[in-house]
Amino acid sequence: MGMKMRLACVIFLASLACWLNAAQAALTTYSYFYAGEQTAYTGVTPGSTINVPLYLQEVNSDGSPNSLLASEDGLFATGVSVTFSSSSGSGPTTITGITPNSGSPTTGFDDIRDQSYTSSSAAVLEQVNFSDSDGVAADTQANGVSDVLLGTLTLQASFTPSQTTTFTVGAYDPSNGNTVTFDSGYDLDNNADPLNPAGASALYFGAAPTNFSVTTSSVPEPASCSLLIASGVMLMRRICRSKQRRSILLPAVR
Repeated sequence: MGMKMRLACVIFLASLACWLNAAQAALTTYSYFYAGEQTAYTGVTPGSTINVPLYLQEVNSDGSPNSLLASEDGLFATGVSVTFSSSSGSGPTTITGITPNSGSPTTGFDDIRDQSYTSSSAAVLEQVNFSDSDGVAADTQANGVSDVLLGTLTLQASFTPSQTTTFTVGAYDPSNGNTVTFDSGYDLDNNADPLNPAGASALYFGAAPTNFSVTTSSVPEPASCSLLIASGVMLMRRICRSKQRRSILLPAVR
């Protein structure tokens, strides 16, 4: 094979590799989800306090290092809501608070627009200032998945053993996109938003809600068992002492 032919083959193969890489990158799409840190909290002590970090999760279709959030310098704004969904009985787990991811970009939002809750619902709306040079970044990507911390939900577990309560984590306002990227302003709640840059509808899917559940333990924790045993022993001692006193005070029957 002549030198020119070899050179032509090398150029062709290099071009093919570049084309394949570009095609692979073009095929990458992104899905988004609002989610709690865990899908199920089990064995929770009845009546205890639980903190649930809330995230916007980005899932890459091909598991590559590509990230739309990274290429967009993170999020400019975001909103998230949590609502009670169902309970296995009366006296469910309740919401007692919610805190935003406040701070400075690229780790937190420095303009908190809403922070509110009731016993059955909660919401946060936050953004970065227009003077900021970056948005809030996602954490390190692993296997095509990365997360942006949105805030932390606080719950009081049901006082009933073996009680399961389910909550839904979703958009702040389903009818109005509130989660947008920093550079191009992609509306991650709605990939068909007419204000999106061209090609958005083929690039990603609007963020979807997810559920998480809280299930209280069926038996007391070891520390609680010890307390119950100690209380029982003290009660038995009092009963025995009371009987002894009565036997001393009561006159003997002849």
